[in-house]
Amino acid sequence: MTTLRFLVSLITKDNDYQMEQAAAAKAAAAELDVEAQIIYANDDAITQSTQLLKAIQAEPSLRPSGILVEPVGATSFPQVAKTAAGTGIGWAILSRHAEYAIELGKTARSPVFSVSADQVEVGRIQGRQVAALLPRGGSILLIQGPSVSSVSRERHMGLQELLAPNVHATTLRGRWTEESAHQSVCSWLRLMAAQRLRIDLIVAQNDAMGIGARKAIDETIPDPERDQPAQHGRSHDLDGESAALRDRRSGAFLHRLRAISRHRKARSAASCE
Repeated sequence: MTTLRFLVSLITKDNDYQMEQAAAAKAAAAELDVEAQIIYANDDAITQSTQLLKAIQAEPSLRPSGILVEPVGATSFPQVAKTAAGTGIGWAILSRHAEYAIELGKTARSPVFSVSADQVEVGRIQGRQVAALLPRGGSILLIQGPSVSSVSRERHMGLQELLAPNVHATTLRGRWTEESAHQSVCSWLRLMAAQRLRIDLIVAQNDAMGIGARKAIDETIPDPERDQPAQHGRSHDLDGESAALRDRRSGAFLHRLRAISRHRKARSAASCE
């Protein structure tokens, strides 16, 4: 009996969640006695599309039995999916809903489907966390994923639903990685030189960007000028589940600050260079 082979196409190696997905795929493959090849798109949609088409158009003996894709950009590769289905290769989209999957699945010889968390609800969870940490309102620094990402847009939609009118959000962009958020916050801190703006909370759409933002803050603002990190899993327990676990599940990383003010501008510019 021929061993089934699966190709798992992920966004980047520079993200703990992506690496966890790769490890989970390898573990599942070992348990099911199938093969799993992991490839990374280096955060580039064209690279990802090219990699997928190369695998689909390979010699029949070298083609995968199925392909699992977490798309980099705005598209879920409907044309690539049709090509895969036309050659009998199974197709699965991860972490977003592919609207074409139902129709394509009706005529395909192989399985076609998408799997995703409720990203709007993930945003609502963040909204509840903000409400718990800032019951009287305040200012947040929001680190979002790429604008082309439906995951980022839907999480933001859910957050906005529950964000109180007395919570002001300043929004920056990252690319789901620690380094991208670090660079974004450092650049923002340089622009803060002529302003006085209080930031009470950092809210990131995934853990990696939260860690990058925290790193930029730690490099910039000395300990005596920062509040202690919010204590997760105790006073902010939501619906019986620890907030630390909820943070991990929702991709939220929350850290309380005191202020980022004009008199810190020299320190900000030097630390983030």
